[in-house]
Amino acid sequence: MERAHRSLTTTFVSSKNSCPRSIIVRFLSTQDKDLDLRSAWSLAPLKISDQTIRFDNNFSPLVMSKRRACVPLIKSLKKEGIKAQLIFPARIRISLPEGKKTVDSLKEASTFVQKRTF
Repeated sequence: MERAHRSLTTTFVSSKNSCPRSIIVRFLSTQDKDLDLRSAWSLAPLKISDQTIRFDNNFSPLVMSKRRACVPLIKSLKKEGIKAQLIFPARIRISLPEGKKTVDSLKEASTFVQKRTF
């Protein structure tokens, strides 16, 4: 971990019922970040003093919308028994018996899947 800090707020929050501010963590390597996130997600739901603690990636709204658009295709591939996963920012890696195929767009992935017969 390189550094960690609380997110900024516009006003001072002193109410006991208010939610705590987010903590932003910067890691030196992606592998460390992924390992820590997987470990935290395996403990979910994590609660401290009746407060639920959540862990997530900090993607921009543009990246999140691109990733959300890929989810239906990935789910349909998984129903067919084909391993598929999202890799940053919004690329799809499809694991097939003959090897892995990485596509850069949803359109390219859809075309690739339609050409294959399962």
